[in-house]
Amino acid sequence: MSVVRRVTAISLASLLAIGSTVARSAPDSDAGAPRAAAGAAAEPAPAPAPPGAVNEVRGAGGVGFNGPNQKMQLEVLKLMLNAGDDDWKNLSPKIENVLAAKQHTNTGAGMNWTTSNKAGPQFKPSTSKPDTAPGKALQAVRDAVADETTSKEELAKRIAAVRDARKKARADHEAAQHELIATATPRQQAILMTLGVIE
Repeated sequence: MSVVRRVTAISLASLLAIGSTVARSAPDSDAGAPRAAAGAAAEPAPAPAPPGAVNEVRGAGGVGFNGPNQKMQLEVLKLMLNAGDDDWKNLSPKIENVLAAKQHTNTGAGMNWTTSNKAGPQFKPSTSKPDTAPGKALQAVRDAVADETTSKEELAKRIAAVRDARKKARADHEAAQHELIATATPRQQAILMTLGVIE
């Protein structure tokens, strides 16, 4: 295995390991299932990894490029793209622009669920309030829904505002991607696509 491939393999494992906190914090899909009966045979613990092996931890849905680990992730990404310092000066700001533009498309919409011992999951609408134009517009819709006296006309107006905000944010995201794609080589584009940086 060449040095570049060896570094890339190790870097990929490092990137996946960054998502360990996501994997640990993800709710257990079997949390609502009954516990095993007393005396039932316990499943054997996984065998320890051999010396020198890399423990690979996968986060659900891939690893995001935001939060406190973004700087470290970008350093790993530089290695994965096999980008020299001069090449990285051109790529790095465009990659960061794409990541920021993608974050700005977030509305905070969705559904949350919680569960406790021997109880089924409880579902409720997401209360996430991202500091984005679509997120603020969606919060206005939530406020309207919470007020049962809100007129149909006002609801329609606020819904349209969310769609307009999302349309603009998506257009900005598309433009940022095009700038990055114009700079990256086909191989770099392929790697960025597998990581969810570009579409």
